[in-house]
Amino acid sequence: MKKLQEIELGMMKVVDQFCRENDIPYFLEGGTAIGAVRHAGFIPWDDDIDIGIIGSDYDRFIELFEANPPDGYSIHTRTNTENYPYMFAKVYCDGTRFLAQESIDAGLDSCIYLDVFRHDFVSPTLSEPAVNKGIARAMFWQRVLYLYYTPNPAIQPTASFRSAKALVSKFAHKAVRILFKPDSIAKRYEVQLQRLANGGSEKESQLTAGGQDGVAIPARFLWPCDSVLEFEGESFSGPHDVDGYLACLYGDYMCLPPKEKRKTHAPVVLDFGERQPRS
Repeated sequence: MKKLQEIELGMMKVVDQFCRENDIPYFLEGGTAIGAVRHAGFIPWDDDIDIGIIGSDYDRFIELFEANPPDGYSIHTRTNTENYPYMFAKVYCDGTRFLAQESIDAGLDSCIYLDVFRHDFVSPTLSEPAVNKGIARAMFWQRVLYLYYTPNPAIQPTASFRSAKALVSKFAHKAVRILFKPDSIAKRYEVQLQRLANGGSEKESQLTAGGQDGVAIPARFLWPCDSVLEFEGESFSGPHDVDGYLACLYGDYMCLPPKEKRKTHAPVVLDFGERQPRS
């Protein structure tokens, strides 16, 4: 875990430099932001890094990274990677391997990665319940895409009715394979977020939406991405109001979860290749 986190920290330093050189605002998000505030670094059991980028800057990040990637790194999305079961981008540390069961099922040869999530300013005419409904629909189609690629989605060992959920997932996987194609699933996901973002802007919008968040986030918590978060002795960009952002998503985020809920991605295959932690 320590070596994995050190390599991921090196990846974050590369991505931070890339964003600064290309004037792309970003922020540490999710568990990475919690780690920065609560632990001044990684949550001890966390095995990845998450960043968020808003609106057209997300598209620009992918376009520029794809055209001129830092040495030893690549960016992956549904449009450039076969059997890719995600609706967000991942930066890969080339020459390594990090395979969870869902990757193996999908036939995706995944590397050690950094997740890049898109957020959008939403239409100022939409109410918060309407935005949350749209996000829920988008998340539904992301889950359907997972099920298309894997009959074995990650289920926490402590989850109630775990065996029954695993059995239902296998049947759902077969049904999704019969009823849908990946492109049609992805289109339905994108339509939901496009409806939310239609007419949104940093000046007019009160809310933001991300397809992985579960709820609308007040725009004032995220934008501008000008807070500085200390993370493993380095400084990275954070949401404008990191406390408001984390409380919105997690409630009392400073309270440690019980041990049975300390989730990792549990790779089946982990290979560092020739990569060493960056200084």
